[in-house]
Amino acid sequence: MPANAVSLDIASLCEIGMRASNQDRIGLASHDEMSCFVVADGAGGHQGGEVASRIVVDAVLAKF
Repeated sequence: MPANAVSLDIASLCEIGMRASNQDRIGLASHDEMSCFVVADGAGGHQGGEVASRIVVDAVLAKF
């Protein structure tokens, strides 16, 4: 591990709250010694929030 590297232990937890479905999305990708973490909040229960958060996470991780 390089001298300036950080070692991380990670966990995720997502709470639906008072909604019928969870619109939030968490994503993680690793490549060599680099990692990318993405958290996308839904749209406050508005229609399509789960789609929007999935698109954001997928797009960021694809660019990583």
